[in-house]
Amino acid sequence: MAVLLLATACGSKISDADSADVIIGPKGGVVTGPDGASLEIPKGALDEEVRFSIRRREVLPKEMAGVNPAGQLYEFLPHGVAFKKDVVVSVPFDEDKVADAAEALAVYWASQEKGPYTALHGAQVDGFSKRVSGFTRHFSFGVAGLPVDATGDTETETGETPDDTETETGETPDDTETETGETPDDTETETGETPDDTETDDNSQPLRPSTVAAGAAHSCGLDENNKAHCWGNNDQGQAAPPESTTFIAITAGAAHTCGLDNNGRAHCWGDNGESQAAPPETEIFAAIAAGGSYTCGIRQSNGTLLCWGADLGAVPSGAFTAIAAGRAHICGIAVSGTVQCWGADLGTAPTGTFMAISAGGEDVCGIDESGAVHCWGGGDIATPSDSVKFTAIAVGDTHACGIAEGGKVQCWGATLGDVPEDVTFTAIVAGGFHTCGVDDTDNLHCWGNDDHGQSTLPDSVVLAAITAGSFHTCGINKEGKVQCWGDDSQGQITPPAGVTFTTLTAGNFHTCGIDEGGGAHCWGDNYNDQSNAPTGTFTAITAGNFHTCGIDEGGMIQCWGANASDQLTPPTGAFTAIAAGSFHTCGIDEGSMVQCWGESQGTPPTGVAFAAITAGLDHTCGLDDDGQVHCWGANEFGQIDAPESTPLRTISAGVYHTCGLDGDGRAHCWGYNEYGQIDAPQNVTFTALSSRGAYTCGIRTQDSLPVCWGNLARNFWR
Repeated sequence: MAVLLLATACGSKISDADSADVIIGPKGGVVTGPDGASLEIPKGALDEEVRFSIRRREVLPKEMAGVNPAGQLYEFLPHGVAFKKDVVVSVPFDEDKVADAAEALAVYWASQEKGPYTALHGAQVDGFSKRVSGFTRHFSFGVAGLPVDATGDTETETGETPDDTETETGETPDDTETETGETPDDTETETGETPDDTETDDNSQPLRPSTVAAGAAHSCGLDENNKAHCWGNNDQGQAAPPESTTFIAITAGAAHTCGLDNNGRAHCWGDNGESQAAPPETEIFAAIAAGGSYTCGIRQSNGTLLCWGADLGAVPSGAFTAIAAGRAHICGIAVSGTVQCWGADLGTAPTGTFMAISAGGEDVCGIDESGAVHCWGGGDIATPSDSVKFTAIAVGDTHACGIAEGGKVQCWGATLGDVPEDVTFTAIVAGGFHTCGVDDTDNLHCWGNDDHGQSTLPDSVVLAAITAGSFHTCGINKEGKVQCWGDDSQGQITPPAGVTFTTLTAGNFHTCGIDEGGGAHCWGDNYNDQSNAPTGTFTAITAGNFHTCGIDEGGMIQCWGANASDQLTPPTGAFTAIAAGSFHTCGIDEGSMVQCWGESQGTPPTGVAFAAITAGLDHTCGLDDDGQVHCWGANEFGQIDAPESTPLRTISAGVYHTCGLDGDGRAHCWGYNEYGQIDAPQNVTFTALSSRGAYTCGIRTQDSLPVCWGNLARNFWR
């Protein structure tokens, strides 16, 4: 929610070879930078005067996807400026690096320093001055370069990334201040429950997302491939980003998240009660900021603002270079450097020229051109001493943190966890009651409240199978080891050590699995002997509330545990599949017919050949050979009103709801929805899912990571 979209580089490493600032207005003009880099602005491209400059970066960025650099990298300031007409950008090139491929030379442009880079249109090469030019309408980073296929060389020059990542997330695509970093093994998870839902100490890990964002109780980041990964609270789907989209910026609101794709189009997910997650489809943005129940963006075409979601009043006119969203207010930095705010009345914004701004619950803080911080609003966040100069600022609900000169973080307001010591930071963001920052080695640190896992950094664990209990969830990783999270009051998330599993099932407070030799193992609650698994070889296993059943190698069913409803008395004969409800069990026999026992929960349909089956509290559903869903039993919440026209390939029932996966891996759910348990994430595909209680978890196709929705939908790892 406390997001920052900046237009200028605070505290970044730049060389001394910078151009002098040049003020250009509607009449146009020319800016000349180091090494002959230049900017030609035609008459009518601007509506008001803007201060421009060009800076040469000390080294090339670590990644320049799709380009072989043929010269130095240059930064054109201020970011976020949008022109009404094409302007001409020219940068020098190294003739030795061009060789015989001059016809393919172009200015390559990126919205953030690490890329990805694309060629500007209208390339013109001046062989005499050794410069190449192109046309653009927004500011960014530029370098003379060749496409990879022009030289056949896929290796790029590398170098240390300058420390120019001082802002909160969701920055403009034209913003060098995003939190940067790389994921070494591309296995970021949305995860992690700490056993205690209290404040956590610093969690340091080389996840290194290129941009991070902090919402009320969730966090998100972009990996080195610009894929979004989220962790923490997911009760509205805010931590389940679309898997097929790559982003250049990301921002988190209270319970929704938005990002900008490579074309500047906005994508949002999560809470949409006020249409805050329904961005306009045709607009192209240079920046985006998500607040409490609204979202605003800076148009790439002219720098003006567009907002959607909750109505915060009239949006100011004119062009902006930065924007920051709070709970019910929003502030922006105009091209003149002045601050304008609207929405909830936070008092009068200070005068002066600002370089950075961040909005939280009821407060706003900004950094002026001298590096001093100013805070205002209706909360209790005071202004720190002006003797300390800051390069980045982040505001939460009741606290604020900034990166002081030298890279050390200072926080004020409410005390929310311990700031990591002996760490030099380059970027920082604040959620409602937690903070995350990126250090100078691109490691991510989070601290503060962790009641939804928002401060617990993603693990590197991916799953091959998953099962949901009433208050816990377990999965089998690629090595066959079980990992569980959630309630452990009965030891249900503490599996036996040294066992490799192939199958897993969870009851109310116990968990069972089959090892690679076919042996059954159970752990957790054993009051009714439901965890006393018999010896023998099993091919399938299922756990009810207080009983467990399995199919042995001969196809016979064996059950153990509570028997108050005769759920331990299965029919004779061989079975191929089995599912346990709360107090009943059903199985598919060798003739593909369903047979049920225990507490009566309706009569299964006759004449249907079943291929899969699942059982809830007092309803049962199955799939026939064609994937059609058949349900029977209680229906007070629509739990047996299955979709009729959507064939499914897998199915799983909770207490009063059911979910299944179609042929494309998309989740479909029906039944009770008080906790959002049938609001499956959109634009996400899964390889498996499991429902229990009032929630569902699935294994995401994209990265084999768990995604959960509904009550207890917390991607928490133990």
